[in-house]
Amino acid sequence: MTKIFRPRGIESDGLKYYQERNKAGDYVSVDPSSLEYYRKFGKDQMEGRATAIQGDVNSVCTTGIALEWLRSKCRRVRKADIPQEWLDRL
Repeated sequence: MTKIFRPRGIESDGLKYYQERNKAGDYVSVDPSSLEYYRKFGKDQMEGRATAIQGDVNSVCTTGIALEWLRSKCRRVRKADIPQEWLDRL
């Protein structure tokens, strides 16, 4: 049985923030309130914003983000630790 993933903590805007564990260290935001919607369709993902091109903050777009990918490729970060350039796009 797979343990249900429930992001912890509440940011002031309701989003959760992560940083990819890659060379570029791109930032990702996810909306936990979309989790139950996707689960109704059998998908283990949330709606979020991430880069389409690694390292290019200007390529941030809205996408579905798999929970397994968040677990294995990202780490949680505080909103206060994210550079303003990234926050403007996330």
